[in-house]
Amino acid sequence: MTHSLATLASADATSAPLAISLLALTATAALVATLFRRLKLEAIPGFLLAGFLVGPVLGIVRDADSIEQITHLATILLMFGIGLQLEVEAIRRGMLPILAVGAVSTIVFIAGSTPIGLAFDASLPQAVAIGLAFAMSSTALLLRILQERREIKAMIGRLCIGISIVQDLLSVVALALLPAIAQWAQADADVENTVKSTTTLLDILRSGGIGVGGITVLILAGRYVLPRAMHLVARTGSTELVLVFSAATALAAAIGAAAVGVSPEMGAFLAGFMLATTPYKQQLTGQFAPIRDLLMPIFFTAVGLKVELAALSSGWGQIILGTIALLTVKSMLIGLSAWVLGASASLAVLAGLYLSQAGEFSLVVLSQAADQGIITSEGQARLIAIVILTLIISPMLVGPAHRLAHQAQKIRPAPWIRRSSLRESRDRTRGQNEAEPTNGEIAPAPLALIAGFGPVGRDVAEKLRTLGWRISIIELNPSTVHRQTELGRSIMYGDVTNPEVLHAAGVGKAAAFIITIPDHDSAIAATRMARAANPSLYIAVRAPFLSYAIQAREAGADDATIEEVATATIMSRDVVHALGKRGLGRMREESRN
Repeated sequence: MTHSLATLASADATSAPLAISLLALTATAALVATLFRRLKLEAIPGFLLAGFLVGPVLGIVRDADSIEQITHLATILLMFGIGLQLEVEAIRRGMLPILAVGAVSTIVFIAGSTPIGLAFDASLPQAVAIGLAFAMSSTALLLRILQERREIKAMIGRLCIGISIVQDLLSVVALALLPAIAQWAQADADVENTVKSTTTLLDILRSGGIGVGGITVLILAGRYVLPRAMHLVARTGSTELVLVFSAATALAAAIGAAAVGVSPEMGAFLAGFMLATTPYKQQLTGQFAPIRDLLMPIFFTAVGLKVELAALSSGWGQIILGTIALLTVKSMLIGLSAWVLGASASLAVLAGLYLSQAGEFSLVVLSQAADQGIITSEGQARLIAIVILTLIISPMLVGPAHRLAHQAQKIRPAPWIRRSSLRESRDRTRGQNEAEPTNGEIAPAPLALIAGFGPVGRDVAEKLRTLGWRISIIELNPSTVHRQTELGRSIMYGDVTNPEVLHAAGVGKAAAFIITIPDHDSAIAATRMARAANPSLYIAVRAPFLSYAIQAREAGADDATIEEVATATIMSRDVVHALGKRGLGRMREESRN
């Protein structure tokens, strides 16, 4: 170990060893992103700027190829994580009008932005690829805006999140189309005769057919084989093995996709999306979060390394015009699509401006387009600069967006749609607590979370259910989860100490949290997290001894049932009752007489 460190320390700094390159990237990313967050800006532009600083500006990392394999792996795992986070249930239930807005607005933007790309001297294949990239918005930025304004559960939140889901799904299509676009670009650049052009077209169709067939196989495997394999792994009782198996699944899907001529990132995305349909989604999402948080700065700083300083200095005019054009055109087309499909004018204005920026997927698509020769390195540098500027400017448009939305209330909804679920009775755009009844509605039954569904958890759940409570169960036994799911109960697989699992189970809106698991350390950790997430939550904990009950109360529990005390009470009662039935209950009194 000492010899390895000495070797690294004595290495020629100009060769930028991997360890030094990663140190420069991560340290600079942390510093710049911290500064951005202090300025209330999104961290992603900070990561991009950090890569630009350590590479083209300061020259600390002079060869981006030195970390190419790590950044490629980071991209694959990030795409897997994005697929895993998709809300599949939101797609399945009652979001058809919202998803329609997402699909129409994305397609309309791609079609409308292509002529603009041509006006900026791009070829037709380049303009299409750029349109595909810029059609995606930043999910991270959107969620931060909605959370700060408490609008996630309002109509504007549901609409924007639905559009974002569609954009994420269509980004997979964009990645799948890039190889064909690359061949198209090559055919336009080097066509000698009609025969060669025809041959190129046949090659494109053949490779496209192979890709579609390969993706179909991946989807079928994910639908029928993956859940069974995950169930077998989960039965070992090790949550670490579940994470390791899921990572292996992502890499296998990436390799399989590459083997059939499709982007490895697309294969990883599909693997995550398939796992999002299983009961293990929330547990995996929570376990994968630290990995995602580490990979994000590596990926985005590596993108910043590819920015050419000369390209920026010579093309600043195009960058400014491109930024203005993207923010303007995208907000108008998304807003118009929403209005045409039934949204109120004020809601359409907000949706357009909330989603006007480019996003994380934009950088992935641009990186792939550059790797496949569709766009030049100079063009990629300018396009990345546009992405950065839109991510910085977009949050500044939120205030003006609401003032403009207020003025837009004078515009009537589209006359060809009489009724639409995209309209609210009073056009509310602010969020509201689900637990608060409005307009005379009956308040929903209180929600109780139960951690562990053994004999104790089952008995508590049954008694609360007879009293009218809604029950949400967290359980680590996959067989129990499968059986109770088939019975129609609300149950999820997951570790109760996983914040993502607690959030998905509804800890933020629950009225009670009953922790019946015998693992005291996990119970204490879950108590602390639940109390921090919901200060008014009633928490009851199962504790083996009095000292553990004291710890549970110090962690935030309201009540702690001590197993040895409960056992003593029940056992003494049962013993006295049994001896009494045998006529042995009053032997001592009779002997006195």
